[in-house]
Amino acid sequence: MKKVTELLKMGNIDSKLHSNLYTLREVILKRNSMERLKNFSFIFLFFISNFLNAQRIISFAPNITETLFFLSYDRYLVGRTSFCNYPKNTEKIEIAGSFIDIDYEKVVSLKPDIVFFSGNLTDKSEKFLKEKNIKYYDIKMEKIDDITKGIDSIIKIVGKDYDTSKVEKIRNKILGIKKLGKDQKVLIEVSEKPFIIATSSSYIGSILKLFGFKIFEDEKPYINFSYENILSFKPDIVIFMHSFKNGKDKYSILKNFDKIKFVFLDDEKIDIFSRSGPRVIDAIDIIERDFCER
Repeated sequence: MKKVTELLKMGNIDSKLHSNLYTLREVILKRNSMERLKNFSFIFLFFISNFLNAQRIISFAPNITETLFFLSYDRYLVGRTSFCNYPKNTEKIEIAGSFIDIDYEKVVSLKPDIVFFSGNLTDKSEKFLKEKNIKYYDIKMEKIDDITKGIDSIIKIVGKDYDTSKVEKIRNKILGIKKLGKDQKVLIEVSEKPFIIATSSSYIGSILKLFGFKIFEDEKPYINFSYENILSFKPDIVIFMHSFKNGKDKYSILKNFDKIKFVFLDDEKIDIFSRSGPRVIDAIDIIERDFCER
């Protein structure tokens, strides 16, 4: 195009050649204009398509919220529970209820395309969402083996691109767990009053079991326990998943076991071991570092 323009500026060229060069320049200009229009149209359609296909998501489970952030799907997140506090950016998302109690007016105002639950979908909520023709999914991630399945389900439902390497990191981390527990018995206290423990069917129990620790077996993830039961179970390690920090002084029964190791979890670690999701990586690292004898 530049050379054609330079030739046209020359005053000593044949008139017929000048006419042909002028026609050629017009053709080139038109072609370039069409190319620019084509490129603009492509970019415009790309953004419009993404805008129209953007999902509006509400999460009514902290572990689901964490998973959405992990997958970089937080840009579609418009609502969360009051318990969703990780990562820190969750505070920018509007609260649409608690883990069980839903603010139905808020849900309607947020106009979600998808609503996620994780084992906490009630009949009332299900009826409401059906009446409003809102898609909802109950992604149950109750044990460590459910995590990657749950993540895969969320990816399929949302249908957006994600970083595959991050998901593979979780798979490999779980597959890489080694039995370092040496058959030590672990009692996991969840509540002091009433006295409730986590069993092998709980999330934290399922992780510790993979490490080779012996956890109290039960089909229910959490059960009422008696202090007398401690005598028959004879734990080597007692984990406190609440703020109580005087275990050995509180429970005189525990004084009968001099070699018991006490592990007190702070609030952050309690969340890590209570919420089945991407932070399973942190949970595994904590167990390897603090619980396992080398």
